[in-house]
Amino acid sequence: MKKVSIDHVRNNNESINTVPKLFERIVERYGNSVAVENENDRICYTELNTRANRLSHYILAETGNISEPIILLFGYETWAIIATLAVLKAGRCYIPLDPSFPSQRIHDILQDSGAKLLLTSRTNSTLTSEITSVRIAEVESVGMDKPEENPDCPISPDNLAYIIYTSGSTGKPKGVMHSHSYILWLTQTYTRSGQITHLDRFALLYSPAFAGAVRDIFCTLLNGAALCLFEIKKLGLFSLRSWMIEQRITVAFFVATVFRHFCRFLSETEPTPPLRLIEIGSEVVHSTDVNCYKRHFPNDCRFIVNLGGTEISPITQYIINKTTVISNPLPVGTPVNGVDIMILDEDGHRLGVNQPGEIVVRSRYLALGYWKQPEMTQARFVADSSDPTQRLYYTGDMGELLSDGNLLHLGRKDLQVKVRGYRIETGEVEGALSALETIREAIVTAPTDVNGDR
Repeated sequence: MKKVSIDHVRNNNESINTVPKLFERIVERYGNSVAVENENDRICYTELNTRANRLSHYILAETGNISEPIILLFGYETWAIIATLAVLKAGRCYIPLDPSFPSQRIHDILQDSGAKLLLTSRTNSTLTSEITSVRIAEVESVGMDKPEENPDCPISPDNLAYIIYTSGSTGKPKGVMHSHSYILWLTQTYTRSGQITHLDRFALLYSPAFAGAVRDIFCTLLNGAALCLFEIKKLGLFSLRSWMIEQRITVAFFVATVFRHFCRFLSETEPTPPLRLIEIGSEVVHSTDVNCYKRHFPNDCRFIVNLGGTEISPITQYIINKTTVISNPLPVGTPVNGVDIMILDEDGHRLGVNQPGEIVVRSRYLALGYWKQPEMTQARFVADSSDPTQRLYYTGDMGELLSDGNLLHLGRKDLQVKVRGYRIETGEVEGALSALETIREAIVTAPTDVNGDR
């Protein structure tokens, strides 16, 4: 039978240009295949689609013509994936939140988003009992009487699909907006470089509320593969190796720090996970990380270093195999298809090879902007005078282009840092500390330990 994947559909110019339409095409082909599983649940594509459809019809019935985002508050649950698809099928956009977020952060996002509906599960009932600003719907008890058919909602590729909140320099989180078109481009880009197919089994090691989860979820579901959820905070890195072997995991995306610590639990005398693809990023990747990959994983396994951000990912990729000769410091690769990179000085002049400056990204696949923050959007996203279909994004990251075309990442231009893959504005932490009565003044830094971790 004919293979169906995001690459196949887009290469054949088929008129499937939104996430729901492509997912429904995948369901037709791989309906009986496992779609999502965790330690308590396993559902196939047909069941995933049916549950998402019922919940989607419930959303349509409850929200009418409102345009406000819908909040998703889930942990590592299959319901998180069902709800994500349901919101998109209803033509709405979602905002994912993690139950482990500080209550003040959840409150700030709810207030900023203007959301009227929050979807969650019964496991979070204690947390949601304190929330009064939006309507709470527990997904286990709604939508059961709704139709199983795919909803017929008019959705454009440019429609807003989701908003991910990141730290803000003002001390308040800011929402980064993305469209259906971006999700499809991101998925196709990672699919091509990673040669992802319906035979793969993905490890979802990120919280569904983390920007990296968008990549993992849709690279899996829009290719007919299996998404396997593993909650590191609960199950621990020590058991990750045996879980990957038991679950026959073939693809894993790691935050660099998590990969580094994971490798410390591996032994050259014990079986290694059957990974054929390791993708790593979200923090600086070192040559020692590549050495760990070469030492512990199968010969046919590839190692891809990614540079990206919440506003666009990936920007560059560095594809490594067991024979690749690496340098120190390790570059982050060359620009992916659909992305151009410029290195600019303080006056906006373009710099040449081996000249450090700010990394500026040129692409038509950039974020739509920041939710309810037009001034910040205009400052970071600038129209390209030479091509109206493209825009420029000023990343705030420093870098330099090497003579071989690879990009060397040199860290943040401002005070933002990354700790275990999470982007953090030190100003946000300082603001929270300064709000305490017992704190007169606060300065926040992210020191590096002996292992090179922040």
